[in-house]
Formats: sequence, structure tokens, C-alpha cells
Amino acid sequence: MTAITTWMARLRGYNPVFWQEANYFRRTANLWKRWELPCAAVLAAGTVLFTLYLMNSGITASSYRGARGSVTLFTLLGAWIVHAVVAVRSIIAGVTVISREHVGQTWETLVLTGISSQQILAGKLFAALRTVMPWMLLLATLRAMMLPLLSYFYVQRFAQRCATYAVSNSMSYGGSYSCGAVDWLPWAWLIAPALTIALTVIEVIACVSLGLAASAVTRRPISAAILAISARFIPIAIFIGFAIYEVGDSWFGRYLRFSPFTIADGGMAGLVQLINPLHYRTQGVHLNALPGITGISLLLSAIMIGSWLVSLWAIRRDGGLTNAQIEDSVSNTNYGVFRVS
Repeated sequence: MTAITTWMARLRGYNPVFWQEANYFRRTANLWKRWELPCAAVLAAGTVLFTLYLMNSGITASSYRGARGSVTLFTLLGAWIVHAVVAVRSIIAGVTVISREHVGQTWETLVLTGISSQQILAGKLFAALRTVMPWMLLLATLRAMMLPLLSYFYVQRFAQRCATYAVSNSMSYGGSYSCGAVDWLPWAWLIAPALTIALTVIEVIACVSLGLAASAVTRRPISAAILAISARFIPIAIFIGFAIYEVGDSWFGRYLRFSPFTIADGGMAGLVQLINPLHYRTQGVHLNALPGITGISLLLSAIMIGSWLVSLWAIRRDGGLTNAQIEDSVSNTNYGVFRVS
């Protein structure tokens, strides 16, 4: 517990790299940076309003499967656009923190202060995360709002389909029609919001870490941005291509139930499956969503941890010291820099 407390204290107030980066971002908050978040909020609000319009428009008057698939597709499309914007913004925030030191020729001064590589990495990572924190909250809020809206729409569609079939069957055969019970699955509804927040947090941290690693390796902002964005979106293209190859020309609901598609879209397709009402047509879809959500969690965790390791390697390659080397320098065992009398 003492070690954890000490580590958190260093991050909050005893890491000069963090405060230097935070002050830099504050000084360079020019006009376009002040307007970027309101523009993103308008985009998210427009996505929600467009979803509500779809749910109450004539598109829902078509067949049950077509209406449900169309509304789900356009709703997820809006969420994907906001998700892509947040991912790119997070990568850009990570790209600037180390490459700026090399471009401005201040990297040697930073490493000669005796700050460890771990402190440099932690300070720059947390400073970049601080700048994109509003974006992370925006994406998490949008995703969380989409889930109950889609669930309510699905229940409406079940009821509408049931009433249509009941009237049609009664008029044709003079009998009754049983629609089947519609219920909620408590465990799925409880974990869906928690997974929404967790996946959003991991996504933003992974993208910032990826940008930071690319910046440390290439030392140039433009090449680092190209490398990091490619590294994040290439797996998306691979999994989408695999889903198209396997599912083919089919209705959109089949893609939602395909685990590689969940990995490609950042987990949103799996979350949509979790909030499905329990019906005879949705038996098993809640459990089928878990492999895809697990897959995207592992992918983002691998990107995040791998980026940290690459960043540490690149920082030490360019002169950063380890904690052991700093302790040795203080005790004058290997270095004669900080002599203790």
C-alpha cells in the first residue's frame, strides 16, 4: 500500500514532467483547440437526435428485420464516427509529447536532469490523457445513451411485430396468436454499462499510448501520427474484411453476432447484443457477445502495454536512465555525477 501511495503521489505532484507538459498544453490552448470539444459535442448530440428520428420515422414501418437492422446500422454508424474522431484525437495528443522535445532540441536537457525513463513516460502519458479526458467522457456518454435507446426500440419492434402477426393470424384463421414473453436479462443489463465505460477508457489510453510510442520511436510528429493511426486502424480493416468474407451479403444482424465484427468496431456491436430483450428470437445472443468483447479488450490491452514497453525502450535508447542507474549515480557506485559527501 505504501508503494502504491508513493507512486500516486509522484504522478500527482512530484513528477516535474507531468506539470511541464500540463503547463505547455495550457499555454498552447489556442482558438481551434477551444472549439474542438464543442464541435465534437455537437456531433455527438446530432448522432443521438438522428437516432431518435430514425426510431420514429417511416423506416420502421418496413419489415421487422429490415427496420431493426437499418436503425441499428445508422445508430452504430454515428457512434463509429465519433469513436474514430476520439481515437485520432487521442493519438495526436500522444504524438506531440515526445516528438516536440526532439524537434525543439530539448530532449538532451530533459534526460540530463536525472529524471528516470519511467517518470518521463508516466508524466507525458498522464499529461496527454488529461488533455483528452473530455473526449473520453464524451464517447462514454454517447455509447451509454445509445444502449437504452436501442433496447427501447427493440422492445417496440417486438410489440409491433407481435400485434401485426396476431391480427393477421386472427383474421386468416379465426384463432389466436402467441407472441412469446419478452423479458430482461439482469446480468447482461448490469455489465453492459460497466463494459461501455471500461472499453472507452481502455480505448483512449491505448490510443494515447500508441501515439506516445510512435513519437518516441520516430522523433517526428507527422511520421509518428501516420504510424500510430495506421497501427490502430489496420486491425479494424483486417477484422472487417474477415467479417465480410465470412458473413457475406446478409442482413446486418448477422454481422452484430459475429465476434470479429465486434473486435473491429471497438466492442459496440457486442454491447448492443447484451442489451437485447430476452425473447425466443434472441436466445443465446447475450452469451455470444462475450467472445467479441473479450477479444477487443485483449487487443486494446495488448496495444496499451506494448506501447508502454516500446516507449520505455525508445526513451532509454535516447539517453533515458532507469531507476537503478539513478540510484547508482546518487550512491556514486557507477557514476560520478551526483557525489554524496
